[in-house]
Amino acid sequence: MPESVHDATHRPSQPPPRQIPSGGFWPAGWWRVMQLGIGVIPLPIYFVLLGVIAYFVLATGHLPSEIFVAGFELVEAVKHGGAPR
Repeated sequence: MPESVHDATHRPSQPPPRQIPSGGFWPAGWWRVMQLGIGVIPLPIYFVLLGVIAYFVLATGHLPSEIFVAGFELVEAVKHGGAPR
């Protein structure tokens, strides 16, 4: 008698479950850093903003007025509970 395809002794091999290292920086450490902030701005975003401002000052010699307008709009949005996510 031919063997059935659904024989109980035949089980397809499956790869072992993927292990996520718990001691690394990514992602748990990154989110701990993102919780640190100056005001409502997370610390890594603050450093990126400082870099952009430094670039404009060093490259052009002055800050464009759009940066101040964007900052004002962000502050107003946060004051009224509509923080961007």
